[in-house]
Amino acid sequence: MTVIKAPDGRRKQVLLGPYGSDESTSEYAKIVAEWNASPARVTSRTPAAPTLTIADLVTKFTHHARTHYRHPDGTPTSEVNNYAQAFKRLIELYGSAAAIEFTALKLKALRQRWVEDGICRPQVNARAGRVRRLFKWGAGEELVPLAVYQSLAIVPGLKRGRCEATEPEPVVPVLDAHFHAALPYLRGPARDLVRLLRLTGMRPSEGCQLRWRDIDQTDDVWSYQPGRHKTNWCGKTRIVLLGPQARAIITAYAGRDLDAYVFDPREAVKGLHAERAELRVTKYYKSRQGWQTRVQRMPSRVKNWYSVDSINQAVRRACERAGVPVWSTGQLRHTFATAARKVVGVEVVETLLGHSFISTTEVYAERDLGAARELIRRVG
Repeated sequence: MTVIKAPDGRRKQVLLGPYGSDESTSEYAKIVAEWNASPARVTSRTPAAPTLTIADLVTKFTHHARTHYRHPDGTPTSEVNNYAQAFKRLIELYGSAAAIEFTALKLKALRQRWVEDGICRPQVNARAGRVRRLFKWGAGEELVPLAVYQSLAIVPGLKRGRCEATEPEPVVPVLDAHFHAALPYLRGPARDLVRLLRLTGMRPSEGCQLRWRDIDQTDDVWSYQPGRHKTNWCGKTRIVLLGPQARAIITAYAGRDLDAYVFDPREAVKGLHAERAELRVTKYYKSRQGWQTRVQRMPSRVKNWYSVDSINQAVRRACERAGVPVWSTGQLRHTFATAARKVVGVEVVETLLGHSFISTTEVYAERDLGAARELIRRVG
């Protein structure tokens, strides 16, 4: 006989068979294997506890997500935060309810709440999918019956034009006039990072983490292999090609540590302080004498790398100062894809963007109607 603990914390005795027999040894080995295989520590001999609430299920799944959705270096991916956003309303409405009582109608009610919050239709469907995966994981760990997940799986997603949810604004390429108008209002590293994104079509996160160690300079066309990228978790390799113009931008930052990030926002902050000091007319008070020296000795609160949010914030401020519509660094990927498609075709653009399917590339590369118009002029 052995003792196991159920999900509700209660202990339960399990009979293994006659003491010292092969039957008892085999049964004990099965229980230990099931115990080690489940992060929730549930065995097949322990039925799902009816008192398990949805909040408890979310807590257990969050622990699993933090270990499952992570980069090769161990840091969590953005999917962990996406689950947290999806579970916020779920816990608010049904957190105290029993997990086995969550039905398809409750999922539809939760989905309607997201629609009322102003969440666009694709995001509503994505959040509903994450709630389904929550109960799918719970069924796999024997925390909830499989029938609970099956009832949620039959709920269809919202269709365009057939629901009250709003549609998102389409992501379009950045116009050259708007791009060049904002550049003068960006400081050194930020301006060069934005220019590099426009020339290479890499994802903003890939440009922010650019380091000399990850750049292969053996050929006339350099190749950059990010340490972290979107499809790293499924074993795919991402290679970004750097042409002459991109190399010229990066070469201006040569001579630093191989592990250091090429674009350091601290340089932009240092330049800002220098400009303010030059424009200052009055002298510092005696109480502030030596203030700049003390600041230089203090550890900086600015990180040594740009995040996607910080570079987008800098771009937004530059657009507002330039008086042009606000665009984001993610749109530069669409700009590159559209321009490249006019020259080489969608198949090559698929390789440059690192996509696995041409259908994904079609989303980024706008169709060129110029050639179609020219053909119609001749034969139409």
